[in-house]
Amino acid sequence: MKQSSPYKRPNVCFIYVDDQAAWTIGAYGNEEAHTPNLDQLAAEGALMENAFCSTPVCSPARAAMLTGRYSTETGIPDFIPHPNHIAHTEAWHGVGVGLDMKTFPSVLADNGYETALFGKWHVGDWTLDPDQRFHPTKNGYNYFFGMTGGGVSPENPEFEEDGVLKTFEGYCDEILTERAVQYLQTKAEDGDTKPFMLSLNLRQPHHPWNPVPECDMAHYRDKELKLPDPDYPDLDIEHLQERMRGYMAGVSGVDRMVGQIMDALEQNGLSENTILIFSADHGFMMGHNGLHHKGNGLQATRTKDKNPYVPNVSESSLNVPCLVRWPSHIQAGQRHDAMLSDVDWFPTVLELAGCELPEDVTVRGSSWAPMLLGGSVDGWRDAVYSEYDMCVYAHSHLRALRSERWKLVLDFHNPWRSAFYDMQTDDPEAVNLIAANSGPLEYQLEVKAAIREMSEKLIEIMSEKQDSFAEYWNQWESR
Repeated sequence: MKQSSPYKRPNVCFIYVDDQAAWTIGAYGNEEAHTPNLDQLAAEGALMENAFCSTPVCSPARAAMLTGRYSTETGIPDFIPHPNHIAHTEAWHGVGVGLDMKTFPSVLADNGYETALFGKWHVGDWTLDPDQRFHPTKNGYNYFFGMTGGGVSPENPEFEEDGVLKTFEGYCDEILTERAVQYLQTKAEDGDTKPFMLSLNLRQPHHPWNPVPECDMAHYRDKELKLPDPDYPDLDIEHLQERMRGYMAGVSGVDRMVGQIMDALEQNGLSENTILIFSADHGFMMGHNGLHHKGNGLQATRTKDKNPYVPNVSESSLNVPCLVRWPSHIQAGQRHDAMLSDVDWFPTVLELAGCELPEDVTVRGSSWAPMLLGGSVDGWRDAVYSEYDMCVYAHSHLRALRSERWKLVLDFHNPWRSAFYDMQTDDPEAVNLIAANSGPLEYQLEVKAAIREMSEKLIEIMSEKQDSFAEYWNQWESR
């Protein structure tokens, strides 16, 4: 494949974590977070303030990041249950990112990159497939060491190594990071000049958090941490405080692992020409609007419905951290407010690496590499799209569009969950303006016009990717 890079091809180190919202990091404004390494990474590179996932659960978000396409296109609507998971059924056999979908690591490999994945994959189970077509090494990675499903125990985890499942002693993320550090050391010691793409997909801060290393819990033990929505009616504050301490300890564990990677890059002379990326598959709620968890949220109140799951595309479930450092090319201390989506990673990483986008690949995202390199992107989107077809534990067909000012949410399965928010005055998404029948008349008219405009944009995106629910627009239009 033709190379378009005017400089020596950079290495790529992509640290991708599980369930970590942007609000958990000091650099994003959390004064209680102990995240010195992530704060340093932000100071030495670029921080993207409005980075969102396209689906707020693991498997479809990870597939979107890898393929640049939405969940309705990859065919992964919800998290993929491992064969040992209580929710696993035969319907999940054959679901995943396979050989018919190009991943950006596979494009890098085609362009001469050595690629390695340590940790979580979770975009297709290969343990029941004799062809193992969903295995990472069939989809862009030369080497894989990690978990076969969506999760493992935080301590003494079971990992696949060289095709064999083994139990390893120690904390999950410490083992993964140690292997990644060894990989970097080997690259440096061998004097290998071949560019590499290292993916470190950590487990934390995914629940369950315990047992968690005491050095991470010590920052929060016995502390009363701030809750985002403490006055929400009937909120189970005591339970949320316990969860918040465990969750934030997991975040500090992630920060510690990031620090080890930063040290390894520096000590092995790899920092200057390595693009170091930190992001997460999706966000997390900790009492936001009376919910905890992510897109398949759970009621955080003392009194719960018979089915406590609440499908959502809330801000906290979608907004993820996004930090990028490349000392030789990215000016330190940047902050950008452009609306970014996980489908943008595919073209962005390829452009940074100097690789052309394959002509036979459909990618919904766009490259924001020029923003990082001191330029701009003409006609960049003014709103970001997300969706969630929840089918495990509960059901929804959510479609959403978020602009700087407004947010529209349509649920084609549960119409009563549809909503419209003014994010300028209602960041917690507490006041649903879908009926637009309150406030001054001028504001009501402004809201109705915005709903119409956002709805048309939303349906246009849905139609472009041949979303079957786009045909139901006439029903919504007559509301």
